[in-house]
Amino acid sequence: TVMGYPPEHREQTRRRILTAAGRLFRCHGYDAASIDEIMATAGLTRGGFYLHFRSKADLFANVLLQRIENEDRVVDRHRLENLSDLARLSGFQKTDSLLRLQAGEEEAAPELVDLIRPALLSSEPETLCVVASELKLYAQPHFKSLVEYLWEQVEDESLTRSTDEVGRSYHPRLNALIALAAFVPPDGRDLPDARWKQYADFAAEELVHFANIDRTHFSHMVKSVEPITDVLLPHLASAMTSTGDSNSLRRSAAQDLLVRLLEQRVPEFVDILLGAEVEQILAAVDLVDKNFDDVRPVLERAISVPIELTNANWTDLALQKAHAAALLLRNNVTTPEVWSVLVPDTDTGTESEDEIPEARLKAELQRLLATKHWEKLVEEGDLSVMRARYGEVSFGRTRIPNSRTRLVQRMKLFGATPEPLLRKLLVEQDEELQRGLLQALGAFDAASVDPSLKEKVVTLARGWLLSAKSAALRSNAFWFLLRWDQREWATEQFQLTSRLREEGSDWSVNSIGHTMIRLPQHRADDCYRVEVAATEVTVGQLEAWQPDGVEEFNWSGEKDRTAGNVTYHEAVAFCNWLSREEGLGDDQLCYPDRTDPTGPPALIYDDYQTRKGYRLPMAEEWFFTCSAGTITDYSFGSGAEGPGPVSRRLFEGYIPPFPEVQDAWLIGSARPNDFGIFDMYSKVREWTNDVDPGNPKRIQLCGFDYRGSLGVRGVAPRYLGYSEPNTLRSFYGFRLFRSVPMKGEVKE
Repeated sequence: TVMGYPPEHREQTRRRILTAAGRLFRCHGYDAASIDEIMATAGLTRGGFYLHFRSKADLFANVLLQRIENEDRVVDRHRLENLSDLARLSGFQKTDSLLRLQAGEEEAAPELVDLIRPALLSSEPETLCVVASELKLYAQPHFKSLVEYLWEQVEDESLTRSTDEVGRSYHPRLNALIALAAFVPPDGRDLPDARWKQYADFAAEELVHFANIDRTHFSHMVKSVEPITDVLLPHLASAMTSTGDSNSLRRSAAQDLLVRLLEQRVPEFVDILLGAEVEQILAAVDLVDKNFDDVRPVLERAISVPIELTNANWTDLALQKAHAAALLLRNNVTTPEVWSVLVPDTDTGTESEDEIPEARLKAELQRLLATKHWEKLVEEGDLSVMRARYGEVSFGRTRIPNSRTRLVQRMKLFGATPEPLLRKLLVEQDEELQRGLLQALGAFDAASVDPSLKEKVVTLARGWLLSAKSAALRSNAFWFLLRWDQREWATEQFQLTSRLREEGSDWSVNSIGHTMIRLPQHRADDCYRVEVAATEVTVGQLEAWQPDGVEEFNWSGEKDRTAGNVTYHEAVAFCNWLSREEGLGDDQLCYPDRTDPTGPPALIYDDYQTRKGYRLPMAEEWFFTCSAGTITDYSFGSGAEGPGPVSRRLFEGYIPPFPEVQDAWLIGSARPNDFGIFDMYSKVREWTNDVDPGNPKRIQLCGFDYRGSLGVRGVAPRYLGYSEPNTLRSFYGFRLFRSVPMKGEVKE
């Protein structure tokens, strides 16, 4: 007994509640009959309700069971709760129709189907799934009218999101689609019904919306749409891989949906995941690790895809390639195919200027040229001139570094360890891969590396800094050593003066510590080569010319940092001074001496190509140097996003971070380009020799500067600026160039 009541009291109380509930459900309906009213009608208090029933729905199911038993009907007991959902939705007064239908009397179906229609549009996902499955079982002959009714609701765009009596949000059109998924799912992945295709995007977006606002019913909602997974897949994949800070919740919800829908198809999910944001991949790496044997073929297929600019989706493919390689390295896969991602792709699909279709020709010229230059070509409208210009601007540019850049940035983030890279570097003979390994290793903390491996690799890099034949390898070794606690030694060695170019080498060091790098042919009709300083001119180097220059000329910066506030006049005068310092006669100087401080600027001689003196670059030489053999927007790739998560920025690590003091940076603070040149996208804009065609009083500057609002963060890749030659700006400086006449062209 409980509290002194006889044993039969509990059963009597239960029957009183069932009798009261049956009367109220019959008179007022399920929703209108509250637990309080039921208990009051039974002459009991609410507190006793839960001693007998788990919930109102449980009470309803037992009322239904009692009625079935009283009418001596046969019922499958384990399906009772499903039938009670149908009964609740169709109205308790019409339960006779439900019971006759369950007993096999099909003439009851039309009435029940008509009654159930409106409720299907507002039910929560769990009930909706149950009701749909029961209707499918019992009312199969009457589907046609119900299905057409549901499609009509889907097509009715006047139906919008609503809330039910308890404040739960729902969308009638989405509910109709969920019901249809149970009744008439698509035919298959290859050819889904046209109607499903038409509304798949709507369904996916609504599912994403409800995934963010209604986690209570989320798992049931996912289960309800499993039959239309393949229809939803492209749209959910697009939502999951969309970019932009405002889409973070949308991406997350789409990923959650895909993880659940593709629970038994993990390789398919990983294939989509490769195009997602870093944060999303990191959230799923455990899933990748757990199913690595199954997903490895997907990753290996992604790293084998050739990257060609003629493919409209090439930037996405390059990103997927890098993500796949990083995940393989995370799982200690170090095959030659994985390492190859650290070498830029070569665009074998690039057409010559005569082969490229007109539309693509114009698109490429618009991308590769400064806006003013492109607009002039458009104004002239001569297709043959456009083709010739494309041949000039694309000459020697075939490399696509996106995958390497992204892999270098992702490796540490994705949990790869530096040890395999260190061991690979110690035995690798391919120079391009050596450079890629150095760039990747520079992202790791030297203190976290095995000391013996660290010592061996640092020794190797020191050797390359001292004696590598390739300037690009030497510059990468220098950058790496700066990152691995070797700054003092590396900087001293990098700026040792007067090192002649050795046979087979493409670099030398001049009398003031500038590494001069000889570039490959930059035009088809070259009669000379260009040598370029690896770094911009520093304050200390300017002071070798004018010891009091900081005070007298107001140069900005410290001795070992790039000099700002340098005018065109000062840059030209420095070039002439340095040429004479190194023993060149006046016939090899590239500029006349400017003797009148108030006179016009000293402009470059027309025959500069045959003179050996130091000079500023022509704009075309500067852009060729900046591109470093790449056909992408920047020397590190295309698709340089603006402000956002660090992991999203293509330029991260390839231009210095915003400085604490806005004057300049130490040299080597960002990775060099593939010619071994530093800082083409940062620090200062660099004076050239080109005169503004619209205003002959102004001289062109190329490149970007330290200001956070500019640089790769917002200026077109081929940015042009003009200024008067005596203009002082903290972000105006210069870099040394010089011509190397080819045999037979040396000026006597």
